[in-house]
Amino acid sequence: MLRERGIEAPGAGRGERPSGVEALDAATEHTRELQRRLRLTYAINAGVYADPNWPTRAIFHDQGKAIVTADSSQRTVAAMIDVAEIKGWRKLQLSGSKEFQREAWIEATSRGMEVHSRGYAPTPADREEAKNRSTVETIVPPKNKIERGQLALAPAEASVEHPREPPAGPAPARPPKVSRLADAGEGAVARERAAWLAAQAKTSAEQARGSADHLEAHRFAQCREHRRTVGCRAGRAGGRARRGHRHHHLGDHRSARARPGGPRQDRTGRR
Repeated sequence: MLRERGIEAPGAGRGERPSGVEALDAATEHTRELQRRLRLTYAINAGVYADPNWPTRAIFHDQGKAIVTADSSQRTVAAMIDVAEIKGWRKLQLSGSKEFQREAWIEATSRGMEVHSRGYAPTPADREEAKNRSTVETIVPPKNKIERGQLALAPAEASVEHPREPPAGPAPARPPKVSRLADAGEGAVARERAAWLAAQAKTSAEQARGSADHLEAHRFAQCREHRRTVGCRAGRAGGRARRGHRHHHLGDHRSARARPGGPRQDRTGRR
């Protein structure tokens, strides 16, 4: 677990930074780059950083005052340090397994952070690893630049402008800048999640349609078999009835021809 340690003055622990707009822009761009890298690597929802291929599997969780995880891999620890750096933490308090504390100490120390751990003491090999992994770079104001120039005015168009003095009183607050890159990243994540949900809904609909077709075919087969069975039984019953009626008439005819004591007739009808 990572936790911010103490409250420090603004800029403390960062060392001296070059003054000017260039240094501020470079620091802001570094923060945006960290945020973009996290959005491309994890599925982020309410402080939970999950596997993008398995959104229900959480890797680590930003709880505000602490960042917790059950993993001790270098990739996960580096991402947690990225979150801490975005939050502006420069002093960290570590707790957990020795493997996690060692990896977090090396990664945070390589970025110039002050780290305190519980039950772990860095070895000379760990200090050498942190030195080799160091990513701290000195921000140098750029010297090469291109600026917009002004065309020379004709003598009749030339005029003298006096610089305007700023109005007295406190300067108006500037509205915060919105990162277009951050908005684009969040939009991409939202589109990917919407596409995944649409694919899941399409698969469920196809499965339901297939089940309905299978049930209808089964019912049709049962109905056809029922009609065939009923028809066969009716045919057999009708045949038996016809045979019984025929035997009945034959019996009556034979009894009429063989009456005892009656006169016999020849073929011509004479007695």
